[in-house]
Amino acid sequence: MPNFNCRVTGVLLNDSDEVLIIKRNKNYLNSDRSDNEFYGWEFCGGGIEHNESPEDAIIREYQEEVGLEISVIDIFNARTGIRSGSPLLNISYICKYISGEVRLTNEHLEYKWVKLADLASYDMGCHVNKDRDRFFKNYPDKIYD
Repeated sequence: MPNFNCRVTGVLLNDSDEVLIIKRNKNYLNSDRSDNEFYGWEFCGGGIEHNESPEDAIIREYQEEVGLEISVIDIFNARTGIRSGSPLLNISYICKYISGEVRLTNEHLEYKWVKLADLASYDMGCHVNKDRDRFFKNYPDKIYD
């Protein structure tokens, strides 16, 4: 029986209605990456660990990948697919920036805080584009007060 991957993604907004995007480093070695994996701009996210809630996973991923404290606002998308030949469930959340300075690991090369109006101009790869487009469809206006 194949492994089933459960992953989370978080669209992080700050008080200026900007979204954090990070650019993946194609030289970062990780055994679960395939040769045809997209290396470009993406939202922070990753795998859900055993006995971890999806909400706790996205909070942990933001801390590990970029060093930021966040809060989870709402789920906005769940989709299935294939990752490294195994079934995938990806759950996407809207998150709010709380505190911290962005600190990248060697997994990512750079970051940008992008205005919501400009986010659609970034090609984030077919899978992340699906999350981005669903985000715009579900939340065309300001997300939180």
